Amino acid sequence: EEPPENCCFRINSFSRGREDCRFTLGVASRLSPFLILFYDSFYLTQEVPDPTKYFVTRWSSDPWIQMAYSFVKTGGSGEAYDIIAEEIQGAVFFAGEATNRHFPQTVTGAYLSGVREASKIAAF
Repeated sequence: EEPPENCCFRINSFSRGREDCRFTLGVASRLSPFLILFYDSFYLTQEVPDPTKYFVTRWSSDPWIQMAYSFVKTGGSGEAYDIIAEEIQGAVFFAGEATNRHFPQTVTGAYLSGVREASKIAAF
């Protein structure tokens, strides 16, 4: 089944675009095989069970979120940005403004972190 035009499939992001109810209803059945395959490849010594429940965020309709962004607490070093940006076993990469110590809280930071991670992936 093809997604509707202008539909934005995401797990955790903010968008002013339309959210598709069919994605919410089928999220577990659509993602479970991928997640199990992914985790099985890293944890070969134990079986990964099917998810028992899930939660889909609705950032665009949550009146309390409205463009939330990362920040460093008073007296903090910003090291958390570097920690969040650490890849997992060369297979899972993280981008977004919360992974860019030099340009946090900005679209520029999000963009540059995407470029950073894309270059890591392209190097494989």
